[in-house]
Amino acid sequence: MVRQNYTCDVNCLLVKQIHWELRASYLYQAYASYFQRADVSLPGIQKFFAHASLEERSHADYFIDYVNKRGGHVHLGQFDVQNTCETVMVFLQSDNSRLDTEVEERMCICGFVSPGGRNKINKKCPLSRETWMEGLMALEDALAAERFVNGKLLELHKRADKLNDAHVAKSRSHCLPTIQHLVVSCLLSNLPT
Repeated sequence: MVRQNYTCDVNCLLVKQIHWELRASYLYQAYASYFQRADVSLPGIQKFFAHASLEERSHADYFIDYVNKRGGHVHLGQFDVQNTCETVMVFLQSDNSRLDTEVEERMCICGFVSPGGRNKINKKCPLSRETWMEGLMALEDALAAERFVNGKLLELHKRADKLNDAHVAKSRSHCLPTIQHLVVSCLLSNLPT
């Protein structure tokens, strides 16, 4: 199977997906750390984000193994939480199907855990964390990040189909958005009655 119908274009698409999966993992790890802080102390949400981080990392590992089995090459670049937050924020601003929360109230925690602080991500975040609905905000941020990464995964498969790489198309079912399902379930089960 090595290098059979495996083009440089497909390799680049897969490496980009690896980067998105690792960025999501890093973002969720930052959120897990935030919710473990003594002044926040929400262990259930911390556990959720720690699990989400591992899940995204396993997706990246899957794609790394896949690229290596196909005879490709993985080059990992630099990324940081702030850049990931900014990317998701841009996605939110262009998203037509966003949640009820206004964009101005989004990604505040993401900015808070980033080097340089929240003002670089979203200047409209309240300065006082006392008004933040932290758990809900974080889960909404996670849902936005998952929708973004899932969109990139769907783009990967569409482009691989156009490049006639049937093997990538067949591998589609592995990384369907399990965290999306968990976030949606968590959000729906905590709606006020």
